[in-house]
Amino acid sequence: MSCQGTGASRLVKVGELADLSGKSIRTLHYYEELGLLRPAKRSEGGFRLYEEAASVATIRAISRLQDLDIPLNRIRGMAEAWRGNSAAQDSAPRLLETFRGELAETRSKIEGLTAIEHELMKSIAFLEACTTCSDRPLREQCTACTREGHHAGDVPEFVSAFLD
Repeated sequence: MSCQGTGASRLVKVGELADLSGKSIRTLHYYEELGLLRPAKRSEGGFRLYEEAASVATIRAISRLQDLDIPLNRIRGMAEAWRGNSAAQDSAPRLLETFRGELAETRSKIEGLTAIEHELMKSIAFLEACTTCSDRPLREQCTACTREGHHAGDVPEFVSAFLD
């Protein structure tokens, strides 16, 4: 099996790449300054020309890594680790270790967000039951409410934060 690329893609100027990627020209120049994005060549007029498909994929990867709260200097370290050796098997272990660490952190964040999701769902169900209450109790009476959807003393944390 070969790991070689499939050939060159269409070359685009930075403005078109910005349009394709949804990033500003300044951001793309900054990525280039950091060594994250590399023009394939320059035009006769001196304009940077980027391989469209590879550059858009790189920018998308940078954005997704930033979505994980990975700072650009750390992403640059990943790129340097990969590009630091000519053989993939020499570069892969460091990048693999980094990605495994990021996966563990991502799973931890997902676990935390899942707990928040459940608390929000409980709060929504609790408050939806409040909207149908005909008794018009005072807020402090809600902690003892036993109407449908409520259990006395079982007020969701997010709701109880506003009852005091």
